[in-house]
Amino acid sequence: MVVTDILLIGDQFRVYNFGASLGLTSAPGSGTSCGFDPEVCLADPNVSSGTFPLGPGNYSIEIEGVLLPYREGATAYFRAVGPEGVVPEPGSWALVAGVLALLGGSRLRRIRRAAPPAA
Repeated sequence: MVVTDILLIGDQFRVYNFGASLGLTSAPGSGTSCGFDPEVCLADPNVSSGTFPLGPGNYSIEIEGVLLPYREGATAYFRAVGPEGVVPEPGSWALVAGVLALLGGSRLRRIRRAAPPAA
């Protein structure tokens, strides 16, 4: 799974699976904005991002903002990826994507996701 900050540069996140920490995204650098495109944001070395390996199975992913310099909140993007690229959902090649809003430093809402069976 890949997690990246988008929009305003400066946020950093901790990622959990079933309450166990998978780690932090990288420390953010300087800059103002990388825009709405997560691919552009991932390519920017100033943007906080992280890759968190997940094997086959069920997940309860939680993303917590730990560095939140903007009072308006924070935004993050995540997607499931495997060794061959994007992991397919059962019956489709849909990309798991979400923009999560964070207000006032509280935890981002819990996202429940079942991983596809191993190929």
